[in-house]
This record gives sequence, C-alpha cells and structure tokens, in this order.
Amino acid sequence: TDATGTPQHNDHLGEQRAEAVRRFLNRQGVALNRMATISYGQEQPVASNDTPEGRSQNRRVTIVVLA
Repeated sequence: TDATGTPQHNDHLGEQRAEAVRRFLNRQGVALNRMATISYGQEQPVASNDTPEGRSQNRRVTIVVLA
C-alpha cells in the first residue's frame, strides 16, 4: 500500500487487498489452509511514494503458497 492516508487506514486497506487475493485463489482451487495473509500497510515500499508511478508500484500483493 502506498503512503497516502493514515497508517491505520493503509494497514486496513492492505489487509483487504490481501484477503481479496486469498479468496480469489481459493475460488481457483487453492485450499485456504495453504494461505495466510499479512498486511504491512505502508511499511515496506518498493518504490518512492513521491510519484504516481511509485505509489502504484507500492499497491501490491506478494503471494506465497505454502506446501
């Protein structure tokens, strides 16, 4: 999540994004017990939040499927 808004809002937004991806993957056949979600909110940016492009890159979900 980019740094627009409060840290609390961004944590919640990140949780919602991660959970939406988890539900999508479940509908595609991945068992829920093979997935967990964690939101880092705005704490781990991969790009600068000073530009629209950087903020866009920071709105992401990283997926790790457990065996």
